[in-house]
Amino acid sequence: MKNNFKKTKKYYLNWLEKTQLRSIFSKNMIFDNFSIWWITKLVDKDNILDNNWYLKLNGILNNQKVEPGNKNVFSNIILIFRLIKKFIAIIIFVTLVKIFFHDKYNSKIKKNNCFHSQFKHIVKMGKIYSDHQYSYAPLQNKMKNFFLVDLSNNDFKIFFNLFKNKNKLSQIPLDYCILNKYIYYRDIIKVYFTIFVLFFKLVFILRKKNYFLINNKDCSSILKPFLLESFFGNIQDSLINALESILERKEECVSNILLQTTTLLE
Repeated sequence: MKNNFKKTKKYYLNWLEKTQLRSIFSKNMIFDNFSIWWITKLVDKDNILDNNWYLKLNGILNNQKVEPGNKNVFSNIILIFRLIKKFIAIIIFVTLVKIFFHDKYNSKIKKNNCFHSQFKHIVKMGKIYSDHQYSYAPLQNKMKNFFLVDLSNNDFKIFFNLFKNKNKLSQIPLDYCILNKYIYYRDIIKVYFTIFVLFFKLVFILRKKNYFLINNKDCSSILKPFLLESFFGNIQDSLINALESILERKEECVSNILLQTTTLLE
């Protein structure tokens, strides 16, 4: 069983590197000169939080009987409804963040280091609050450092304990900016409209041939719907997170940006 998964990983990563879809996306599936191929579920390679697709792919590549992905019209309607709901939710979320959360930032002092931080990672450390993943590093020469706090889009739980969470931020002993405040409504609309158009463009492209042959086995029943699902939230979230960059809206130049990232299926 273990050897089967090793082979599946090898075959999949090899296909991902050589597939013609990479070239097609780089020429036809662009958002602001960026190929959205790199933020699809196929490239994300999440086989931990969402491993159903990977288990089915492993079955196909190892000659096991696998139930195909859901292709009925009802499932597509659900995806579209989910997309509309997500669009409305992020508009409301960003509006509430702009109203209730404020930066603590002294623009008169030039900052050298920006520490990107998830709000959930900010915990009590002794008598202060800080990001436990950075430990006490941001507190060294703290006048030159600041946190870029990500409240996580669409996580409305942040408002359930509003005063508690705002008090938590106020006890961070250095400047901070709220990442989610720095997104324009026009950017959200642009992202959702553009990706919706590109979705139908991709549907037309995928009708031309089967791009999902891995080791001479047809994996389209798994990988094609998995790719298309990327257009119903995942791609939009990634683009909006990128557009939230506060650094483009600040006058000073930050020398170093420390980002928190995760890597799956490597």
